[in-house]
Order: sequence, then structure tokens, then C-alpha cells
Amino acid sequence: PYALARNPLYIGNGLIGAGWGLMAGGRALLLFAAGFLIIYCLLIIPWEEAFLQGKFGTDYEEYRANTGRFFPLRLPSGRIKGPFEPSILWESERHSLLVTAAGTALLLARVF
Repeated sequence: PYALARNPLYIGNGLIGAGWGLMAGGRALLLFAAGFLIIYCLLIIPWEEAFLQGKFGTDYEEYRANTGRFFPLRLPSGRIKGPFEPSILWESERHSLLVTAAGTALLLARVF
């Protein structure tokens, strides 16, 4: 996903949070959206981009110029190449999956 957008995890987290906010009610969604925008867009992402710029220099500048912050600037013309190892994905994201499932279950219990 990083070949298409620089921050795909934040989009995913935002969608999960928006779903939770919709389940919890309109006010919760508004509070989540405001908090998400402030924390991620104004604090975390600029810090990360400055760090990556310092670490990778012109390579990061080129990547940044050709890759959208949240959404692709253009669709890839060919197949995106790169290794994919499901075990690495599971190792790095299993906790996120468990937290998302638990949060959703708690909200569903509250709603019903």
C-alpha cells in the first residue's frame, strides 16, 4: 500500500474510528474526527515526514513528490512489485486486529 499512498494505515485507522463513532452516535463521531485530524494530520504526520526526510534525503523527496499523502496521485501503470509475506503481516498487525474486534464487540454490546 505504501507504493500508492504514504499513510495508508492512518486511512484504515480513520475508517475504523469513523465506524466506531457512527455506532456510538453522532457526537462521538464528531469528537473522533476532530481528535484524529489534530493528532495525526497536525502532529504525527509532519513529524514523521521530517524524520524520513532527514533519514532518506532525496530518495524520500522523490517518493513524496510521486505518492499522495493519503490517496494515490495516480493509479499504477503496471503491477506493483515487491515482497509480500503473510506471516510478517500477521506478526505486525495481529494486535490491531484484536483491538479492533474487541472495540467493535464492546460498541455492539452497548448498542444492542
